[in-house]
Amino acid sequence: MNYQATVTKTVALQKLGRTQQALAFLDEQLKYQPLSYALHYQRFALTGQEKDKSVYLQLMNGRDVNVIHLANLYLSLGEIETVRNILALCESKGAMVSYYSAYVEGDFCALGHAAEKAFIDQVLFPNTVTEIEVLKAFREDYFANYLLGCFHYAKKVYALAVKHWDVCMELNEAFAPVYRNMAVYSFNIASKHQQALELMTQAFERNSEDARVLFELDYIKRELGESPKARLAFLKRYEHLTLKRDDLVAEYLNLLNICGELEECKHILSTRKFHPWEGGEGKITSQFIINQIRCAMDCINQGDYSQAAELLRQALQYPSNLGEGRLVGQTDNDIHFLLALCYRLEENDALADYHFAKAKKGKQEIGESKYYNDQPADYLLYQALSMHYTGETAEAQELLNSMIRWAEENAENPVAPDFFAVSLPDLVVFDKDPNRQNQQHCLFVKGIAEAGLSVVNLGEKLNSGSLSQLLAKQPEHAKGKLCEAVLNTLIQLNEISEAKVTDRVCHPFL
Repeated sequence: MNYQATVTKTVALQKLGRTQQALAFLDEQLKYQPLSYALHYQRFALTGQEKDKSVYLQLMNGRDVNVIHLANLYLSLGEIETVRNILALCESKGAMVSYYSAYVEGDFCALGHAAEKAFIDQVLFPNTVTEIEVLKAFREDYFANYLLGCFHYAKKVYALAVKHWDVCMELNEAFAPVYRNMAVYSFNIASKHQQALELMTQAFERNSEDARVLFELDYIKRELGESPKARLAFLKRYEHLTLKRDDLVAEYLNLLNICGELEECKHILSTRKFHPWEGGEGKITSQFIINQIRCAMDCINQGDYSQAAELLRQALQYPSNLGEGRLVGQTDNDIHFLLALCYRLEENDALADYHFAKAKKGKQEIGESKYYNDQPADYLLYQALSMHYTGETAEAQELLNSMIRWAEENAENPVAPDFFAVSLPDLVVFDKDPNRQNQQHCLFVKGIAEAGLSVVNLGEKLNSGSLSQLLAKQPEHAKGKLCEAVLNTLIQLNEISEAKVTDRVCHPFL
């Protein structure tokens, strides 16, 4: 059944004055299409009865998209008066309905702010050729040009999108969303990242209460390598906005951890109710673990091994407010290694051996680390360190060297986006280069392996050009910064131990 053909035939019969035939035809068609609001409207148009009007309005459900769909049908038939009646009966007055109402009356004056407000209350982007023709009639309307730009951008006609957004900016330079959209275009399509930063900054300056724009502005700053300290200072100025979005809070927590504001990070983690989102699984829980480890490392550096061990034991259980449970098979090599370290420093050999054994468990292989449930690459570092501190130094060196070989072999391998799977999509509007991500991951693996060898070989300082290179490019790299801190502490502990004894057989870590 083709309801458009049915409506067309009914309209033709009505115009020929054959109303009863039109009604009979409609009633027959409604047996097969009982939920067609177009057919029910046509019945109401023929009978004028209140019950037919009531059924029609119930099926329309107050949705602008249904109104526009029906208006497009009757516009294609040249039934302008019918379109007026449909729009008059509309219970919702969104932006597109407002433009259609003005269009059929031949009033092409700018609706501007009224349309913008109506759009916020009833979001509906144009998606048909007829809608585009209607909007094009409002040449001096900034919001109509904004919507036209959105339509063409979605259809990948970027030149037309930019043209309409430029007109929008000329007509209303205070309209923040168009600057935001131009920033997205500059970043994703034009590859002008500095220009994207400038445009997103302008968008936020025009609406400094938009948490989404703040998140996207911080994202661009991160991609351009702005220091964690500067990013944190900016987010603190707008903390009331930062705390509105869990994805932005995840970034905020990472910056607090990296910049050493551990108590503030702990406060947010313990008091906020988080809601996991698609693509964000593991982001909050990883910051919880990092915070616990960093606090524990501070205790170790101060000689309070008992408190350090307590913090690490707490890291093995996620508080319910984080909204996520632990993954099946999660080995927590990092936590168990550090627990073993604490017990070794307290000369509790039984518990130290127990946790060293736990820290050596898990797969000794590396992958691309695409999904949040993949084994973290740094777990292999802690496996190797556990081997070293239990007398298996040769095995530890081999594992660390295998990590370096893997990184060197895979750094230049082309990577294509995978299919939609467990948490592959990161719901961010900006495009990511999978090859760049792979290179950074390989740099991380090589960097922590090189630094690990410094510890295993009892070096006096960390020797890892790759880790330094990674942190220069990505100063906010959570695991990179954490591993650097942990390994530096191990170097210092080695120095203290060697200062006490000259015979390595008596070394407390060997």
